[in-house]
Amino acid sequence: MAVEDAVMSGRYPHQSPVSFSSAEDKRLTEYAMKMTCCQFLRNKNVRQLSGGERQRVFLAMVLAQDTPVIILDEPTTYLDINVSYEIMELISSLNRKLGKTIVLVLHDLNLALNYSDRLAVMENGRVVAYEEASDHRVHSCISDIFKVDIRRLTEKGKSYYYSFKI
Repeated sequence: MAVEDAVMSGRYPHQSPVSFSSAEDKRLTEYAMKMTCCQFLRNKNVRQLSGGERQRVFLAMVLAQDTPVIILDEPTTYLDINVSYEIMELISSLNRKLGKTIVLVLHDLNLALNYSDRLAVMENGRVVAYEEASDHRVHSCISDIFKVDIRRLTEKGKSYYYSFKI
């Protein structure tokens, strides 16, 4: 399947089973590809893409659905560290630019701490903390559950968090 067709498939819930894509479907497909910087891939087969390119296309498919809430489950799985940060930067940018609520499931604590506004920390299927990502209570809870230490770095006026094994 070509990238453009894959992104257009995000519009299926909005289409009639007997009609072709509308001008609105095409507009939203183009917009989604532009927002995720994958319009130059439009004619490539999805199977020929790298992992990062494929994630951009999947994000475009989700954006094309034009929902107020986006739910992403492990959007950085199988990506190398550089591409993981690129994808998280893209997701963060989409959140700021589009004002959509984005719910992420992440197991990478560093990504979760640095790219989330709020964190829900779970243990044995229960939410044990739900606070702003910078809140010490969340850090303490993460430390207790995962046996890691969380440190805050400040560089050029911006704070970053990282975790490491105790």
